[in-house]
Amino acid sequence: FTQGWVALSRRRPLWLHSLQEQQEQQDEKLIVPLDDGIDRQGWTCLSQQDPVHTLADAFIHVDASRYLESDVDEQPLITLPVKGPVKITALEITAASRDRAPRNLELFTDAGNMDFEDVEDREAAQEIEVSAEATERGLTIQLEPGLFYHIRKLTIFVESNHGGAETTAIRTLRI
Repeated sequence: FTQGWVALSRRRPLWLHSLQEQQEQQDEKLIVPLDDGIDRQGWTCLSQQDPVHTLADAFIHVDASRYLESDVDEQPLITLPVKGPVKITALEITAASRDRAPRNLELFTDAGNMDFEDVEDREAAQEIEVSAEATERGLTIQLEPGLFYHIRKLTIFVESNHGGAETTAIRTLRI
């Protein structure tokens, strides 16, 4: 019996081998879109053009006429709750136009229901500056490893945009 145990401990069982391979393959993926994992009942976007260009438009991807646009300034505040704890490794964003492309993003984790005052008071988990060209053609942003693990809510604040336009326009947004 002892020899059998030693022999088994030197060899990986087939089921363990395939589980490890699946995990390695999963770790290699940059983005697994959480479109279905986002709690659409609880998502919000402060400063969006209701009902014309809303947060839902950035997730639908039907045609070029649908996108999220901020309302009175270039600073939308987007809150995306998820249905269970997740590890977020990247953010994919595409601008609707170069002059209204997001420039500076601040990401907050599990921050509750934030408003614009909270953005000023809290420290962002990660701050990102992106180029207009990159966001216009579509950009996948690698997030800092370890900062977005076991997340239940991601809040994205667009601090400024390119071109000095009055509003920011986001064609697609995925986590």
